[in-house]
Amino acid sequence: MIHGRNLIIYLDGEPIAAAKSCTISMSIGDIEAANDADGKAKVSIPTQKEWTVRCQVLVTSLIGHMADIGDTVRLSMVVCDWEKNLTTDRLTGDAILTSANVTASVGNLVQGNFSFKGTESLERIMVALRDSDHKDLYDSNGNQLFAVGQI
Repeated sequence: MIHGRNLIIYLDGEPIAAAKSCTISMSIGDIEAANDADGKAKVSIPTQKEWTVRCQVLVTSLIGHMADIGDTVRLSMVVCDWEKNLTTDRLTGDAILTSANVTASVGNLVQGNFSFKGTESLERIMVALRDSDHKDLYDSNGNQLFAVGQI
């Protein structure tokens, strides 16, 4: 089980400060076609995947939030363990900041809602481990060793 506090969204390598909540959504489009066998039954053919991330954060500065609308950024979603250490459970991809809303009400902290739309597939970035002679490293079972890439 993963608690909400253990999922951190990184924006261009920096955690999105004071994130109160986030939603990661993935979907896929489809095309309806006739069944090849009898031509009467509908079948769905998967097409393009898309993903979005929405975050609610405490706003510490308008510059760097509102000014970046339309910019392409690098997002990483990373799970932390119980001791707050980053794990290898992470996905990374480029996205456009599609909307930014800031709410400031008297007596409350300023809050922002930010939405990102993926511009490419989410990936688990893996880097092959090599020795000083640039030869691939393998474990005792003959499996090549990899490290999780940068955030």
